[in-house]
Amino acid sequence: MEKDFEEKIKVRYKETDQMGVVHHSNYIVYLEQARGNYIASLGYPYSRMEKDGILLTIVDVSCKYHSPAYYEDELSVSVHVTDLTPVRVKFTYEVRRGDTLIAEAVTVLACIDKIRRPMRIPEKIESIFKQQLKTTVQ
Repeated sequence: MEKDFEEKIKVRYKETDQMGVVHHSNYIVYLEQARGNYIASLGYPYSRMEKDGILLTIVDVSCKYHSPAYYEDELSVSVHVTDLTPVRVKFTYEVRRGDTLIAEAVTVLACIDKIRRPMRIPEKIESIFKQQLKTTVQ
C-alpha cells in the first residue's frame, strides 16, 4: 500500500542568490532531506541501514524547474517510490509552494556494501519499498 509523504521546508536566506531566488543546487538538499525522513517514517532509517552495513548511494539525479522559489517560502516536498529492482530504488518528487509546482525531480539510488560493492537490496528493505511502490506516467 503506497504511503504519501510530505516534507515541509522553509527557505533560508543562505539558500538564495542575490535576487532572493533559491539556487538550483539547494533542491538536491531538499530532496535528500525529504527522502531521508520518508525512509525513516517507514521504520528503517538510514542510520540503521548503515549500522547494518547497507548503503544507498545516488547514481542518478534529475530536476526540472518550473517556477522559482524565494527566501522565506514554505515549500512542500512530496516523495514516492516509483521503481524497484534487485539493486536500485527510484524516487520521484514534487516541490510545491501551495498549489504552485516549483520543481519535479527523480533520484535513483543503488544499494552497496561498506566497501562500496554493489549488493542486492536486503529483503527487509525491499519489502518496505515494495509496499510503497507507486506507478507514475513519465
